[in-house]
Amino acid sequence: DERMDEYLKPMFKYSLVLPFILELLFAGILFPFATIKAGLNTPSYILLILTLFFIKVAELDIEQKNLYFGQKIKFSWISLAALVVSIFTTYYPIIGFAIAGLFASVKRNKQLLFDWRYAVESEKARKDRVYSIFSMFTDVEEKQVTIKRRKYLDFLLPKSIAKENPNLFLYRRSLLRNPEYLNLLVRMTAFAVLISWLVQDWRWALGLSCLVIFLTVYQLLPMATEFDSNIMYRVYPIVRDNRGKDLVKVLNLGLLIQWLLISVFWLVLLPIDSHLWISIAVLFVFTMIINYGYLSVRVKQQKIKR
Repeated sequence: DERMDEYLKPMFKYSLVLPFILELLFAGILFPFATIKAGLNTPSYILLILTLFFIKVAELDIEQKNLYFGQKIKFSWISLAALVVSIFTTYYPIIGFAIAGLFASVKRNKQLLFDWRYAVESEKARKDRVYSIFSMFTDVEEKQVTIKRRKYLDFLLPKSIAKENPNLFLYRRSLLRNPEYLNLLVRMTAFAVLISWLVQDWRWALGLSCLVIFLTVYQLLPMATEFDSNIMYRVYPIVRDNRGKDLVKVLNLGLLIQWLLISVFWLVLLPIDSHLWISIAVLFVFTMIINYGYLSVRVKQQKIKR
């Protein structure tokens, strides 16, 4: 336990390498948008990047202190406050605030006893976050999926399942409670809104949003065979015919919500003219074609067990 602090020092420095590279990369990519579109001057933009780096240093410092027994420090409020100050303040107060948040955390949790159980759980959570990033592009068998109820989405589920189609209910419930699918839908919608705000042109916004909707459907295709290996699903007397059509109906609801959110943000972020209204209509038609055309064909090609 007494030597853990010395053991963690090189890991602390190593953990700053990747965030530093990524921040420089994204800073270079977003520099034209920040200076031209957002109107930030170059010194303020540089200080903003430095602030983000100091915030990462403070986050790692707090994580290291939390590995020892004592009161656990939550970093979320420090990070949120620092970002708010970074956006609405310029020059030296930004770095001063970040450094203050960094050294405020150092004075706490100086117990010598190492909390091994907490360290193991933290490492599992870290690996799960890494697997979540990899799962955006490929299947990761090691990733653990934790399905939980989200009460604020219960209004999208029927109050009584007595007359509900079992497959329709299960697919809808899986979309709302499985983080693999729900996070994907939210993440892709947020990405479409972000790129629409960055390009500030209805042509690029329409084309890229269509691509995002297509990728959303493509990544949700594994839902078609989700219950094939579930023993309880095989035991219950559920009619498994037309499962593909039930999946199409459920995903149609999700895609309609995605289209609606993108359209609303278009009306807020982009200049409102006749081209924008036409783009919204075209995006709706494209969404329906992808859902009832491409998705229906691909679901039929899936090897669904009867």
